[in-house]
Parts: sequence; C-alpha cells; structure tokens
Amino acid sequence: MYRHIAVLLLGLLACASLALAADWSQFGKRLDDWQGVKDVVLADGIDPAADTVLTPLIDLLLEKGFALVPGGAGGADGLILQMQSAGGQTMVLLKRSRDGALLARQRLHSTAAAAVPAPAAPAVAAAPAAGAETRTAPARNLLESRPLAGSRTVLLPLAERPRRVAVWPSTSVGVFDIYLLHDDSLRRFRYDGGRLKETARFASPAKVSRALYLEAADADGDGRPELAAVWAEDIIGVYQGTDSHLHAFLVEPSEGGLVAASDNLKGYLAFSRGHWRLQQRGDHELFLDRALGLATKDGHWATGKAQPVDRWIYDHADWPPPHQRVVWNDDGRLALEDLQGGGGAPLLLDFGRYEGPAVFVPLESPQYRSGFSRQDQILSRRAPLPRRLLPAAGVLYSLIRGRSPGLPLVGTPTGKDRLVRIHATEEGLRADEPYEAVEAFIVDFGLLGKGTAARAVLLLNEKEDSQGAAYLAVQESE
Repeated sequence: MYRHIAVLLLGLLACASLALAADWSQFGKRLDDWQGVKDVVLADGIDPAADTVLTPLIDLLLEKGFALVPGGAGGADGLILQMQSAGGQTMVLLKRSRDGALLARQRLHSTAAAAVPAPAAPAVAAAPAAGAETRTAPARNLLESRPLAGSRTVLLPLAERPRRVAVWPSTSVGVFDIYLLHDDSLRRFRYDGGRLKETARFASPAKVSRALYLEAADADGDGRPELAAVWAEDIIGVYQGTDSHLHAFLVEPSEGGLVAASDNLKGYLAFSRGHWRLQQRGDHELFLDRALGLATKDGHWATGKAQPVDRWIYDHADWPPPHQRVVWNDDGRLALEDLQGGGGAPLLLDFGRYEGPAVFVPLESPQYRSGFSRQDQILSRRAPLPRRLLPAAGVLYSLIRGRSPGLPLVGTPTGKDRLVRIHATEEGLRADEPYEAVEAFIVDFGLLGKGTAARAVLLLNEKEDSQGAAYLAVQESE
C-alpha cells in the first residue's frame, strides 16, 4: 500500500513539474538552439526584479548562461526580450537582434492584474512609530551573477564542455599546462597568470562517442608527461543492448604538439606505483582480473606481462605504499586495507552521490522488467566511473559531492562541492578540507605542486551531467 502511495505522489510531482515548466518550453528550445552571442537585451519596461510573472523566464535565461543587458546597452549579435500588449492580451516576445526575427512568444495570463495601476506614492513619507527601528533593505542587482567560488579561487570560463582534466608544471614560475579531454579530442592549454591559451590538440584516431578518463604521469623519467586518454565508443543494438568499446592511447607532447606514443590499447589505462597499467574489458564483464604492464622501446609504448588483480583499476588507489590501498566499500565509504586482504575501519565521511562517465556492458542473459515480451528486456548494465582518488605527497585527495541538482524540470541546483584531503595515521584514515567550496558541480580535478599545500585545478560545470556552462577554477589551499 505504501509503495502505491509513493508511486502516486511521484507521479503527481512529475505532472506538477511539467505543468510549471511547459509555459516557457518554446523559449527553452530556442535558447538551447541559439549559437550566437549569449546576451539578452531587456527592452524598456521589463524589470527582472519587479515583473514577478517573468521570474521563471528570467531564471531560465540565467540557468542557460545568458547575460541580461538593460535596454539600449546590447550589441547586434544577441537576442531581445520584449513585452507587447494589444487587444487586452500581453505577449512576451524573443527576437533576434540583427534582423528582428521572432524566435519565440508566450501569452501571459495575468494581464488583468498587471493592468491595474499602482497607487501613487505619498509626497511625504510617513514617520515611523515611536520606538520603532528603521531598517533599509540592501539593494541587490539581479543582473549581477553570483560568484561560483571564493576569494582564493581564479575562475576561467570555457567555451566548450570538457569531461576530464590533468595538469603538468612548467619551468616558468606561475605557468603550467592544463590538459582537457573532450568527447573527440585531447587539448593542451597554457595557463599564465589567469590567462588560458590553447597550444595543441590531439584528435582521437579511433571512432569514439564519449570521454572516459585522463591522467598525466612521467613513467620514463624524461621530464615530460605521458597522457593516458581513454574514450568509449557506444555500440547500440536494438535487441543487443549498448556495448561500450574502449579506446585508449598514451599521448606525449612534442615540438609539433601532441602525438600518439602507443597503438590503440583498447582498455582502461591508469598510472599505479610508478608504472602504466592496462586492464581490459570482457564480453560480459566490466573488467578482467588481470592487468598488463606497459613498457617503452624506441619511444613507443606497448603492453608486457600480465599480472592478476582483484579490482577495477579505477575504483581504488594503491596508497599509501607499499602494502596498503584505499577502496570504496559497499556502503560508499573509503576504507584502508592491506594488499593481503586485511581491512581496517572505514572513514566515516559522507562523500555524497557522484556518478562519472559510464561504461555499458551487455548482459549474457537478458533480464525482464515485467512480463516476458522482447521489448521489455534489460540487455545491458550501466557502470559509472567512481570519483577520482589522487595520491600526492603522502596524502590522498578526492571530491565531496555536496551539490544537488534539485527537482526535475523546475528545480535549481543547491549546495556546494569541495575537495577533501585524506591522511593515513596509526588510528586509521583522517580527513580535512584545505580548499574553498564552490557553487558548481566538480566534474574532475588535478593537483599541481608538492607537499600538502598543492594548488588545485577544478573542472566545473553548472549541470551535473556536464551539459551546462563549464569553468576552470585554480585554487590555493589555506
């Protein structure tokens, strides 16, 4: 009975959400399709603070990354938002600035209330009652965006939406390289005093669908990083489910940019205990119980001898050396265990709900939701990558998902994400938070520098699925 009531409440909530969001659906589609300058000029008579009927539309514009510009201050390449009244009807119009073309419109249903003139303000303000305290509400500019991060963070907007990040130091003070993995390429940027410039690009030689994983390390000791770039190619069959084929390359910087230093390794690639290791996927398994070491000969990396492993190469960290590692247990907590299998008490810290890019694995035997029809089969399972565990200078870093996406369709994200630093002590694992929290979703992160005061580089996004506006944040520790 309680299950039926819960399902009914969820259904009512979903219907209510659809009803609230449907009024501006035409605007939302046009805004998603817009490829020009993301400025919206508010025509004369539109006040985002006073026009409460337009509040959902104003919130929609801000969530999609549009800047609201007062009337007369916009350029010729953006959009215009107007209100027009005729025949007792008030319409909200979205137009293209350069030619006035109409892109979307919506009829307002509260015109009668809006047509009633407001009473004139008295010429002399009434004196406050005796003993009453006079307070003036602080003015708030609704067109000014709220900062995503604190005073110890440099925020850099990105034109596109990368999925993974890695960093590498430079010989110049205050200058370093930032590597961003996109769904089709690996790109290198030079960070110099708050400026970001793309310097090289490596397009995936294989047909790929999504970016999965990126890591930078120097296994051969030449002072230059090797970049492990891993992508997934999703093969979708009507009655076979989705099958994620893996494509992995070791990429190295050269005078001409970024070049492949290995063939397509077709597996999970990661750096562990001073070596690159490759773990492959089975036909119906997320990972196989062996890992291949990589070695270089004449500048080319290739696989070597296989060693047995008991875990996915991405769901733990071989830290601290030499005989321990930290793993995610069944309760979603970090626990310290010996390589021989002995375990310790978990770290009682709520890391929040997190899902990285997913790998789809076909099921050997189809499952059924209900009944036995062919269209009701579950043919594959979805396995998301866990959050990054990054050892550095004797400590371990990870991220805490404290931000929530809110209700579907009408909700707005709330809360903050932050990095956590984990220490191994004789009593077990201990944690602290050396960096400021940010009002955005941390998609991935990298560390630069030695010691426990490393500089953090965060890859941020306005949306949990990385489909919103993206930023890079460079943070100094406390």
